[in-house]
Amino acid sequence: MAKTKTGSVVSRAAATGGSRRRASSGQGPSRFTLAIVAIVVIGTLSIVLARLNYTSSSSASSVPPTIGTTWYAGYTISVCGTDKGSLTPSTSLQRGGLLSLGSGVVKVAPTSASDSGNNANFDTFQNEFGSNPGVGNFLVTSSSISLGLKTYSNGEACPKGTPDAGQKGDEKIAVWPSYAAFSTGKAPIIVTDPKKARFTANSFMSIVFQPSGAAIPKPSAATVKAVLSGGAGLSTVQAQG
Repeated sequence: MAKTKTGSVVSRAAATGGSRRRASSGQGPSRFTLAIVAIVVIGTLSIVLARLNYTSSSSASSVPPTIGTTWYAGYTISVCGTDKGSLTPSTSLQRGGLLSLGSGVVKVAPTSASDSGNNANFDTFQNEFGSNPGVGNFLVTSSSISLGLKTYSNGEACPKGTPDAGQKGDEKIAVWPSYAAFSTGKAPIIVTDPKKARFTANSFMSIVFQPSGAAIPKPSAATVKAVLSGGAGLSTVQAQG
């Protein structure tokens, strides 16, 4: 009888203990475990956000011109040996900090990562200028120049009435990265992609469509003087309306 009673008690204890363990395992993670997981997740997110912020800050400020910088640069536009002048002054409604002052002068004053550093180039300049109201069609690509209603594409013959009439032309951009390079007669850097035509302090560019081997015209003496004087006497204009 004793053995039977003892065995019955053990059986009941085992059954009770087993049901408790099953009930406990069904309660899910403890509060302590959840707190640890939350701390790890928050810490990881903080590190990722900090790195993203650092990367964003570096891309906007590590390569000149940085936000807050003010430079001046000059350019000219020539098609088939004909001087096409330059863009009109930017208006107060233009977005961005690469501003046309007229007379072939660009004020390079970046306001964001989109027009600072390596983005301070002719492509960004023409795109920002395009935000001015009422400006005519002007676009330089790696294979063409569009002025008004006319587009001059690589391999196209220069029109009648131009110095290079009948000769096939190509788009190119000549870049003198400094006044020293410009004034001492050094050969310019030749690029076709306007994104690679970067502005630097007192730099000069010639945007041309002309036959291969033709002499590249330089920005005028008046443009050079205006650039070296920091755009003295030139400015953007107040938008009308």
